[in-house]
Amino acid sequence: MKWSACLPVYLSIVWLSILGGCAGRNVPSQQDQVNVLEPTRNVARAVADSMTNSQESEEELIEAVKEAEVTPDERLVMNLEALGEFYMKQGKYDKAEPLYKRAVENREQRMGSHHSGVSPSLSNLGDLYTAMGRYDEAEKLFKRAIANEEGDTLGSSHYHEIPYLKAYAELLRKTNRISEADEMEAKAKKLESR
Repeated sequence: MKWSACLPVYLSIVWLSILGGCAGRNVPSQQDQVNVLEPTRNVARAVADSMTNSQESEEELIEAVKEAEVTPDERLVMNLEALGEFYMKQGKYDKAEPLYKRAVENREQRMGSHHSGVSPSLSNLGDLYTAMGRYDEAEKLFKRAIANEEGDTLGSSHYHEIPYLKAYAELLRKTNRISEADEMEAKAKKLESR
């Protein structure tokens, strides 16, 4: 099935999920939107995984980004990250980087730079920088993602922090900072056990 055919169905499901949690409000709050951000972080990866490296797949993803640019909301971010993931899996880091940066900028503009809803995009860019060997830049992004989650007073369990702790631990291992990596993994396991 083509990505362009899947997108409207998926987005309908996402927005129904958001609206379902609005408690009678007409417009989803930022927290309602954040409640679905973590699952959408994995959507970009799933979409990229399901697509071949064909020119047709690339064109479909580019078209989805163009269509979503009309209203720069969460749909645009999901499309930017799907195309970024597509390029990243092909090793086309120079094409993936501006897409991931745009996703971060979009969420920061809509939610604020310290909002937990920005964390998935920060982590995606951090994953890219890790793959590129740009460890210092990746570390800053993972630390920001973790800090945003820790600062989220609406979700006191900080469960969404787990993937960022694990990604940061992986980076620390790659840079031979084993004791720090162990610390991050222990923190992630503690949150998982709650």
